[in-house]
Amino acid sequence: MNKKITFFAILLYLIAFNLPTKAQTFTGNGAVVPGNGSIVEIPLEVANVFPDKITPAYGLKTICINATHTWMADFNIKLVAPDGTETLLVDNIGGDQDGFVETCFESNAEYSIFESWYPFTGTFRPIGFMGNFNNGQNPNGIWKLVAYDVYPWADDGTITDWSINFAEDAGEPFVFSGTTLPIVQFFTNGQAIPDEPDVKITMTIIDKGNGQLNFPSDPANIYSGFANVELRGQSSLGFPKKSYGVETCNAEGQDSTVAILNFPEESDWVLHASYADKSIMRNVLAHHLFNEMGHYSPRTQYVELFVNGTYQGLYVLMEKIKRDKKRVDIAKLTPIDTAGADITGGYIIKVDKGDDGGWISKHESIVDDTYCYYQFVYPKKDELQPKQAEYIQAFIDSIEEGLFAKNFYNFSGVRYNEYIDMTSFTDNFIINEITKNVDAYRLSTFFHKHKITSCGKLSAGPLWDFDLSFRNADYCDGWNPNGWLYEQYCDYSYFAPPMFFYKMLDDTLFLNALRCRWEDLRTNKLHTDTLFAFIDQTAANIDEAQQRNYQLWQTWGKYVWPNPQPLANNYQEEIDALKAWLGKRLKWMDENMPGTAKNCDYYATLGCFEEEITGLPNTLNFEIGLNKSGACKIWPNILAKANLETINIETKSPITKILLSDFSGRIVLRQDFSTQNQPVSKYLHLPTKIQAGIYLASVIFVDGQSYQQKIVIN
Repeated sequence: MNKKITFFAILLYLIAFNLPTKAQTFTGNGAVVPGNGSIVEIPLEVANVFPDKITPAYGLKTICINATHTWMADFNIKLVAPDGTETLLVDNIGGDQDGFVETCFESNAEYSIFESWYPFTGTFRPIGFMGNFNNGQNPNGIWKLVAYDVYPWADDGTITDWSINFAEDAGEPFVFSGTTLPIVQFFTNGQAIPDEPDVKITMTIIDKGNGQLNFPSDPANIYSGFANVELRGQSSLGFPKKSYGVETCNAEGQDSTVAILNFPEESDWVLHASYADKSIMRNVLAHHLFNEMGHYSPRTQYVELFVNGTYQGLYVLMEKIKRDKKRVDIAKLTPIDTAGADITGGYIIKVDKGDDGGWISKHESIVDDTYCYYQFVYPKKDELQPKQAEYIQAFIDSIEEGLFAKNFYNFSGVRYNEYIDMTSFTDNFIINEITKNVDAYRLSTFFHKHKITSCGKLSAGPLWDFDLSFRNADYCDGWNPNGWLYEQYCDYSYFAPPMFFYKMLDDTLFLNALRCRWEDLRTNKLHTDTLFAFIDQTAANIDEAQQRNYQLWQTWGKYVWPNPQPLANNYQEEIDALKAWLGKRLKWMDENMPGTAKNCDYYATLGCFEEEITGLPNTLNFEIGLNKSGACKIWPNILAKANLETINIETKSPITKILLSDFSGRIVLRQDFSTQNQPVSKYLHLPTKIQAGIYLASVIFVDGQSYQQKIVIN
């Protein structure tokens, strides 16, 4: 009898586990999602699900929601399981439409919710990896739909109802098999990460180095502490894969500088998502090239990111543009630096979207009745003193006055190029044109001004934001390897560029410097073989990580704004297309680069050679211009106000005038000369009322050339 009972029990058990398991659906209540940024959790109790361990064979298969909102892109909705596993369903989807109508999510749906539109009726893949729920956990317990409004203080939304369904053939969980790249992890403690303000989270960084595999469960050996984090980007905020601004901080939320991975010590960083750039390489390549050309550009490091234990993909960790000895190496400007040499630097300004405070150029831009808007970066507008703002505006205006003059001399008689680091401008132009960066000249365009005791000039750079470069734009001719980008006039009515490059391209001096620099770089740093080798090596280094990234973000063969046609179907096709386009681009520029490559040694000296000058009373050399031929000599460099004397000028060529101006461009002394019977030695008598400070002595020759030298009056 007992044997019969045992037999039938086993038989029933086997039958039960071999029969199709019945699908089970659980429906949750709705709730108002207030427009004040608060997080709403809607619980749903799940009970009696059998089997009690969910897997891809039988697990969470479908999630459905109905919701309304006057601007549904404000919705951020995720599902959280009893064991804490979470998956993002929607974020920034649908623009100004009104909600979700019988919208369901499954791991194996053909289309992503990101590819769809209102009313979103049907079944789609969510933004996150839904199969992660089927990790063997017990499904019985409290599930939560978590929602919040990413644009607070505007309007409310409503989750009408929602449901989850357990069935066969559910989604596969994402399996992370380790990475040789560093791992960055965010733990938000239940907080959402908004666009602004930032929120304090816990961050860890893991990197064993030496090619060893890193896992999220490893001890954090690079960083374990706090960080203030926010979403970053403008157009890219609409993509499902988000970029982040990261500021390392202490427990009180105050900045804390740290040296992480191969970066010098600092506190401000960027985790760049590169969603539209399917090579995940364009920013890395552009910054690498500008660094190789001898300029600072943000350092980069590939990492893989997890947020609250959920894999987010392959990211580029980058330095934020910031004044620092190891970043933009210019002098620190304090609130008391409002006169003399102290006020002359350093400054960082930009041309971009938004409004961080700044000023409108006096000179018309490319499009009629449009004017470039320069914005303050360093110091920030609320830290910048009025006299400092006046100084940097006057300095830029002195350059623009020269550029707009027929002979390129401003009202002070100084040629525009004496104010600028010419090599940085040639190199900036070269990088923007090689990459055909459609944001070039008008957006994410930075300049920095050095203190007079150093270089004293304006440099073009650092570079920023090259996702839409190297063929990765289907507008403004960005896909075409032929033609100059600067001739496209891309959205210039809305974002007026500064006229620096446009006017310089009318100047033989700049064109010849450009041609010399181009031909030199093409023999080494910008040689086609050198560029292709870097691309291939970078692709090899991130090969396994990019595969994981695209397992999550399934965009191959699909249009992501503004990818040009034809679309790559895999990573190798993307890299092949990048290299093919770059080869054609380099060839076209070889054949069309303007200027003449003669006297290139001379043009190579027009850059900004950073050598901090200290101990001014004992300094002997303050030259700005060139004097290699010995055609002009000015002395002394330093004069005592208590014992003023003449400034002596000795030349071998006839001159028209000598000017002494301060560094706002104001002429304080002027001496004109006849072109006939000129003495070899000339001089300027300094008036007793002249103020102490740093001045620029300018000698203007009859052929239009000039020579400048700094003069210090103590």
